[in-house]
Amino acid sequence: MAKYTPAQTKYYEKFKDPRWQKKRLEVLQRDEFMCQICLDTSSTLHIHHRRYISNTEPWEYSNELLVTLCERCHEGETEQMNNFLQKLNDVLKTQFFSDDIIRIMEGFCGLKISYPSEVMASIINFGLKSNKVMQYMDKEFWNYNKKKMRAKNAKKIH
Repeated sequence: MAKYTPAQTKYYEKFKDPRWQKKRLEVLQRDEFMCQICLDTSSTLHIHHRRYISNTEPWEYSNELLVTLCERCHEGETEQMNNFLQKLNDVLKTQFFSDDIIRIMEGFCGLKISYPSEVMASIINFGLKSNKVMQYMDKEFWNYNKKKMRAKNAKKIH
């Protein structure tokens, strides 16, 4: 069995609270008692917090931040998410400025996601690799550079 820090042990004790048990049941019912990654219905199921919010009790989370995962997927998700978020953070910091990241974030926040996450991830991946998207980006970059040059030239004239 894994060893937990005192803070983790204290947090995990809250999972015995009836308010958490009720919330957990709501999520399990919503997800039809099925792992939302591998669709397993026979293994032990966990409720995964997509993210943690400071000073928030487990039962106070909105159901959108909670998802049913089997034990294997839950362990993998927890491990992989931290690794991938660090890699994504490194890519964003290396290739973009904070204003760019704000625009990217606004785009993601504005998405109306009505498909399962793996479908949306495939659509985004396809879009980023698509020649049409690259052509659009090249056109936008060209227009951006033209505007930038005009502004620079206008400053020289005045």
